[in-house]
Formats: sequence, C-alpha cells, structure tokens
Amino acid sequence: MDSNPDAYSLQPENVIAVPPWTGDPNDTYLVDIIPFLEGIGLLLSDVQDIRPVVKEFKGKNVPEFYLEWEEQWKKKHQMEWEKAKPKKEGLARFVSLIGGSQQEQIMPQYQQALLHRQMVHNELIEHYKSVKDKGPELQRAIDDYEKKFQESMKKQKITHWDLLTKLDYLTNFKLSIQGPPQIPFPQPDQQPPQSQ
Repeated sequence: MDSNPDAYSLQPENVIAVPPWTGDPNDTYLVDIIPFLEGIGLLLSDVQDIRPVVKEFKGKNVPEFYLEWEEQWKKKHQMEWEKAKPKKEGLARFVSLIGGSQQEQIMPQYQQALLHRQMVHNELIEHYKSVKDKGPELQRAIDDYEKKFQESMKKQKITHWDLLTKLDYLTNFKLSIQGPPQIPFPQPDQQPPQSQ
C-alpha cells in the first residue's frame, strides 16, 4: 500500500494505491481498508499468488469494492459447498429437516473463515476506538513528560562546551597524575624478549 506512484513504479502489480493523507482528522481511509486487508489475509490464505486478486481492485475505491468482492466470494463458496453436499432422499431428508444430523450442524469452512474475519475486525475496531477515546489523555501524558524533561535539562546547567572542557580537564588531570603512557622500547644492546 502506498500513495506515491514513484515508490511502486517498478512493481505496479504488487500495490494497492491509496489516496495521500492531507492531515484531515476525519480521513478514515486506512481504517476503512482494514476489512480488505483482513479478508485477503484470512479468506485467501490458500492463494499462492495474490497479484491477480490485487488486479481486481486496481483503480477502484478499495473499501467499497471489497464489500462487493467478499459477498461474491461468499456466494461462490456457498454454491461449491451446496454442490459438494450429498443429496438426501426420502426418510434421510425428512430426518435432517426435523432434527438434523451432527454433520449438518457443522459450519462450512468458508463460513468459519468469514466469522473469523469478522471477529478479528471487531477486536481491531474496539482497540481503535479505545485508543481514539484515550487520545487526549495520552497527548496530555506526552506533553507532561516533555515539559518535565525540558525542566530537568534546564536544571542541569551544563552545556556541550562545559561537557567538553570538563572532559578535557579530567583527561589532563589524569595525565598529570600518572604521566604520559609509558611504552617500553628495547635498548639497542638488549634483545627482544623471546616468546616461550
């Protein structure tokens, strides 16, 4: 996903183009596109190459088109499931209509996938609302932290220059106590030490 065509010019088949954010606080495009992202992740988990699916969305309003796409996906899988179900005749059909068998009561896999996507979506939307509701409180906490940080920096009363001169002073003080580092050089008449 990108709003800059230059960023995906070399891989146009791998992108979902999104409109650029202009700073409008009412712009919910990224939240609106979440069902699409959930859907391609959960409903198409068996798809090896996502590019043909992405191509279907090219040039369309993805959040709106996704709702139609998911409905078509659901109908397609429902028809496949109906075709795959064994037809019941006579007494077996009557029994399944009255009480149903356990096999009949198992939810089809495509419905499980849709239910899972909806549960994930609901959890995400609840989290989003929670963060949005706490937005002013979080902003106040950030502002308080920055204010305290600035105040503590003012109390330090040390500048970069002070820091450098103090480090220079400490280095010179250490050298004056210990003297310059001593590097032993062999005298011309001495042999270097032999390693054992």
